[in-house]
Amino acid sequence: MVTGQVVRFDRGRGFGFIAPDSGGDDVFVHANDLDEGGVTVACGTRVEFEIVDGGRGPKAYGVRILAGAESPEPSATGSPGKGVPVRAASVGDDECEILSEKEFAADVTELLISSAPTLTGVQVVEIRKALSRMARSHGWVD
Repeated sequence: MVTGQVVRFDRGRGFGFIAPDSGGDDVFVHANDLDEGGVTVACGTRVEFEIVDGGRGPKAYGVRILAGAESPEPSATGSPGKGVPVRAASVGDDECEILSEKEFAADVTELLISSAPTLTGVQVVEIRKALSRMARSHGWVD
């Protein structure tokens, strides 16, 4: 069995991709290959699965949500929701996209400047560096 994290899942189309913990190419996953029928998964959900050759690349089957998986969604305090089991994506969760570090930095810079225009350039750079480190550690950026 391989473990990994869901990096994209399109609820409407019923498929997505898992990034294996061991690295390498993302693995295609179809909703029919989830152990719990009819369940969709949120981005960031930790899973265990087998890999087969899907003809066009690696494909996951026997996908099981890991017990004690932590929620990828932030809590009301803004910190990651630790210890909250992830069972399914909410109705509005169609897909999440992994950004390049350059795209992430540009989005963060724009957000900081528009939300807190009194920040100095040095403050913007330091906040952006800290957020980029956090994003890399969570697999939110390539």
